[in-house]
Amino acid sequence: MINLKKIVAVTLATTMCMGLSMTAFAAPGTDDNAVPNATPSGSAQASLNNWNTDSPFYTPATTNDGSTNQLGVSVDATNGDGETNNELTISGTGIRPDSEAYDSTNTIEEVLDIIKENGLKTNANSISPEAIVVVTGLSEDMDNVLTFALGADFSTDVYDESKYHPGDEIWAMFETGENTGVWEMRSGVINGDGKVDFTVDHKGAVILLKTMRNGKVVAIEKDSNGNEQPPVVIDPTNPDDNKTPSTDKPGTSNKPAAGAATTGTSPKTGEF
Repeated sequence: MINLKKIVAVTLATTMCMGLSMTAFAAPGTDDNAVPNATPSGSAQASLNNWNTDSPFYTPATTNDGSTNQLGVSVDATNGDGETNNELTISGTGIRPDSEAYDSTNTIEEVLDIIKENGLKTNANSISPEAIVVVTGLSEDMDNVLTFALGADFSTDVYDESKYHPGDEIWAMFETGENTGVWEMRSGVINGDGKVDFTVDHKGAVILLKTMRNGKVVAIEKDSNGNEQPPVVIDPTNPDDNKTPSTDKPGTSNKPAAGAATTGTSPKTGEF
């Protein structure tokens, strides 16, 4: 009888141990917040619904060889006349997560602030990069022009409101210098081949923007104040500059710029 009790006790203990061990093999994917096909831990999520400036999802790795990012967007380094400019070089790694450029643009709120501070507005409820490049070298002898080809987000069908069309204005954010974390907005007009040129005059990051609302492409335009000229960054130490920097944002001015109406600089300093 004693042996029988021992056998029953051992059997129960073994059964309990097996039951406990099975809980270690719970089925994956039970997290309601899990992203399908998510990239490994530590990598940026490649989702058009997020603003991920460090993701290779948005970054053409090379220029002038037909390579595209995962949106089908390519970029060529040219002189503006269709000729290759080999001295205009870009990084293949995109914006570094440890950079001022990343710190100033890694949320949609920061991007909207940059648009606003440049005297612009948009009613887009979804803003994401079409392409991101970081200019690392410039030609001294040729014009430096980045030629973006929009790929799948371009169409000649004017009834397809989810696409960009020939003649549409598209905007890009230009970092004002190498790793400054300060941005200006520039616009370009898309040609009949789905390409748009942006002249580059300094090193730094360039982010081509995609602005959508309810599945339709929407514009970035002048704000309701009718600003004809956006603000510019100035050098407060230059005695020849008679503009007065704002007190809460040293080194910037909210006064109108003297340049084109479609170009402006964010008075942000990278500390949003």
